[in-house]
Amino acid sequence: MLGIMFSAGLVMGLLSKMASALMIKKRQGSVDNSRMFNGLYINLIWALLCAAGYLAIGLLFYDNVFNMVECAIVFSICLMISVVDFQIRKIPNELLLALLILKIVILFITHANPFNSIVGMLFAGVVFLFPAKFGKTIGMGDIKLAMVTGFYLSTIGFIQTTAIMGICLLFYWLYLVLTRKGGLKTSAALGPYISLGFIITLCVSLTI
Repeated sequence: MLGIMFSAGLVMGLLSKMASALMIKKRQGSVDNSRMFNGLYINLIWALLCAAGYLAIGLLFYDNVFNMVECAIVFSICLMISVVDFQIRKIPNELLLALLILKIVILFITHANPFNSIVGMLFAGVVFLFPAKFGKTIGMGDIKLAMVTGFYLSTIGFIQTTAIMGICLLFYWLYLVLTRKGGLKTSAALGPYISLGFIITLCVSLTI
């Protein structure tokens, strides 16, 4: 099974690269100057990165194929969200829709009550809209991603995701300060940080 996951990761890494490039081209026109898509070993890097993620997921859910497949799909989507948002500061709606559809299908298959998902989505929306009251602007793409995260992981899962995002942002800003490349007021694409918190929370939930 681990061999299958590693091989699937290699293929999905290349497909994710192609899909990310297409989404960026659709919105920006070109990826010719991006190091994320051009370079001697860039295809190998994408393939190995995704394969490593799939392998880690395979190790975590070795005895649960259903969760293994779910986390692998989410990993690929989060990877694409992170790359596209980092590159052009936009989060494709089609990727958010894919996460929503995936969760709805899972709710249907498991016969789970969608109430917690709906509450999580509303809670996430309130949390991410709250900074606007203090003059802080957060992109609509980030807000929509937060709400999808809340829907997928429910309230507690969203809180864990936000905590991970905050810790990662703190390290990022600390790096900027130490290297004198920016400070706490320097803006950052939130998509990669939310996505990282999302996949970690999905795979390793702290909910008791």
